[in-house]
Parts: sequence; C-alpha cells; structure tokens
Amino acid sequence: MTAERRPGGRFSSYALALLLIALGFALRLWHLDFQSIWRDEADSLEFASSLVSLRMLFTQPGHNAPLYYTMLAGWQMIAGRGLISARFFSALWGTCGLALLWALCRRFVHPAAAVWALLFAACSPFWIWYSQEARAYAPLLALALLASWLYLDALGRGGIWRWAGYVLGMAVLVYLHFMALWLVPAHLLMGILLRPKGRGGWPAWAAAMAALCLPAVPLAGWGMPLLLSSFQTGHAPASWGDMTAGLALAFTLGPSGRLPAWLAMPALFLALLGTAGIWLTPRLTSRRVPLALLLWLGVPAVGLMALSTVKPLFAERYLIVTLPALLLMMALGTAWLWRAWRPLALGTVTAVLAASLLGIAVQGTQTIKPDFRGAARYFTAHRQAGDLVLFLIPQAQGAFSYYAPAEEAIYAPAPFANGLPPAELDAAMRRLVGERQRVWLVESEPAWWDHAGAVRAWLSTHAEGSREIAFHLVTLIEYTGVRSSP
Repeated sequence: MTAERRPGGRFSSYALALLLIALGFALRLWHLDFQSIWRDEADSLEFASSLVSLRMLFTQPGHNAPLYYTMLAGWQMIAGRGLISARFFSALWGTCGLALLWALCRRFVHPAAAVWALLFAACSPFWIWYSQEARAYAPLLALALLASWLYLDALGRGGIWRWAGYVLGMAVLVYLHFMALWLVPAHLLMGILLRPKGRGGWPAWAAAMAALCLPAVPLAGWGMPLLLSSFQTGHAPASWGDMTAGLALAFTLGPSGRLPAWLAMPALFLALLGTAGIWLTPRLTSRRVPLALLLWLGVPAVGLMALSTVKPLFAERYLIVTLPALLLMMALGTAWLWRAWRPLALGTVTAVLAASLLGIAVQGTQTIKPDFRGAARYFTAHRQAGDLVLFLIPQAQGAFSYYAPAEEAIYAPAPFANGLPPAELDAAMRRLVGERQRVWLVESEPAWWDHAGAVRAWLSTHAEGSREIAFHLVTLIEYTGVRSSP
C-alpha cells in the first residue's frame, strides 16, 4: 500500500489524533464496571492468579489464550488483582490499538483517511465492548494491527529484520488467541496482491510465510483432533446469511443486538464507497488498497464461516482482528465522499456517529451480560450456613463466587443431565444433596448441561417449597424442605 503525503497540517493532524485517542480512552473507561463479570472473565482472573494454571495453559490442549493470561498475571502484580484492574488492562490495549490504526492508515492507506478511521474506531461500540472485558480480544486487536503494520512495512522495504519482526509478531498473536491464525491466509493473499518491493523480494516473502507455520504447529497438534472429534463447542449452528448479518451488525452497532438493523446502513454505505468509489477516483489512493482491505476483512470471515458449517464455531468476537479493515474501508469512503460532495459526507458521518454513540449508550446503561452480581447479592442477603448451591452450568460458579464466596455454604456443579438416565440422575442428586434441606440452584445457559430441565424437576419434586428469582440471563431458585431420602 502506498500513500501520498501532504506537506502542511502535520501538527494539527497530530493534535487532532491525540484528541481522538483521548476520546476513545474516555469512552473505554465509561461505565467500565457496569456489566457484571461473566464466566469467561472469571476464568481469566482464575488462570492469571496461579503459576500452576499458567504452566498448564501452555501444555494442555484446548486453551486458546495462554499468553494473555501470562500478560494479565504480570499486570496484576503491578496494578492489583480484581475485575476492574483486568478490565482497565483491556482498556489500555484498546486505546493503544487506536494509535496503531491511525499510524497504519496514515502510512499505508492514505493520510486523508487516517483521522476518519481514528474517529470511527474511537467511537466503535464493538471495539469499546471488548476494551471493557477481561479477555484477550483488546490486546489481540492491537497486536493484530501491529503485525499488519510490520507486514506492510516488510512488503515495502524488505530486509531480514523487518520480516523477522513480522514473524515474531504473528507468533505472539496466535498465542494470544488461536483465531488469529485466520490472519495468515489474509496476509498471504494481500502479499500476492501488493507484491514484495523491498530487499529480498519474493524469496524473503515466501520464507516469512513458511516460517509462520512454526508457531502454528503446536496449536494444530491439539486443534485438529479437537475439531475432528465429537467435542461440542457451545456455539449454535447458523446459516451463512445469519453469520454475515450478525457480523455486519456487531461491527457497526456493537454486540448488544438491541438496535434496529437499519442504523447500520450509513456505515455500510461508507464501506461500500471505500471499495467502489475508489475505482471511480483512483487518484485518492492505489486501486490495490481497497482490494487488500477486502481480503483482510473477507478471508478470515469466509474461512471461519465455512468451518462453522462443519462444526459450529462462529462468534463475531473471533473475527475482531478484521474490524480495522472495515473501519479503514469506511474511512476511505468518507475521504472520497468528502472530495466529491461534502454535505453528504457530513450527513453520513453524523449518522454513523449517532448510531455508534447509541450503541455505546445501550451497552453502557443496559444489562447485557448475565447478571451474576445481582444473583450473588440476593443470595448473600438470604444465605444460611450449610446451604448447598448447585450450578447449572458449572462454569457459572466462578462468576457467581467472585461476588459471593462460598464461606459456610457448599458450592458444587449440578450433574450433567443431557442423556443421563433418570435413575442415574436421581442417584447423583441424592449424593449431592445428602441430608441438606436447603438447596439453591443457579441457572445460566442451562440447556448446555440440562436441556430438559431434569435437575430443576428433581429438586421441585423433593422440596416442600421453592422461590424463583430471575435476573438477566441468570435464574436463582431457592428450595426449602428438601428430602433426598427415598
């Protein structure tokens, strides 16, 4: 990718970029603690708190973010433990990603589009959401931008150290999250399109692409058998249309799913102009640029969707490394429209920002994640010594116990009831309950573990009374007078 450089306005463009980065940081801190912790965040805190867990994550198949937990452990040694500290860590990475996006666009796409890209990214509800979550996605996005910058720099200038830096950056990336591997085929095709122009040329590029196989080998060693097994991913099957629409809406309006789809139209219109409009006015930038951005956006998305037709794996967050491509396409479309018809450009950008801010407001003021905090507070106010608390699904225990440690209660996973014969379920429940007469059931996504409601039915049958309290995506049921004996 190449870019023209305008001689004037450098100081003002830097100052504006700093203001937009500061705005993005403020938006990432706004209501940082509003959403309750959810089970994956609880896992992050647990894994980062134990050296034994960290060693296991690098050697045991199935864990896809070992490097993130190591980074989080180091951060918590400096900034302290807890959810706010871990989410602030993500907010910092999310803000660093803004600066990297601006630098990448300014150098490799076009300076005229850089501020627009930064504005859209600073106010991106999807980017903000994952910059407020104690998971790997914010550092993954930032380091994907860094790896892409290193790649484009190596394509343009070559040299062994530039290519080595790129390979190292990608190695770090895939150990942050294995879904970053989808960037490899995208970069491969982008390289063929843009052509290596620096020292070493095609041989150096081919060697770097081959070297990317090395960090992927350990992941493939456990990933391929897992994919070929009967392992249930927990993701629901989805059609190509549903996955495409879900990705477009999430990237433009955020992951809440609570805004009307038509609000995404201005952003998608700008992205379309970023590809089609550039062909009408090629002076703005090289025609290869929008094609490269399409490859960045499309190759990982098509790959994951195709894989998900075999084994359901699709989740919009797994494609967060492609979000910058969409934002850069929108920025190119805005830059083209600004030259062609400024009033329409202002109106469209205003509509995009209004939809983005509405998405930010929704996810910052409405409960979206499972409300374990509310359920735990209710339990804490009504608990008694010796209470038994069963979790359906067991993965919910970490999030619940973050707000309500077990103390004198007994926490245990409910039996896996899907496909379990009634006699075996009855025996398992009798062993769990024993002589306890007061049992709590915490349900969150229970269909994974008990789609027929067999555990709830057993407790209802063997209890004298019950009280159900519903929270967002969490149900807390108190059973009293439980009799487990025949």
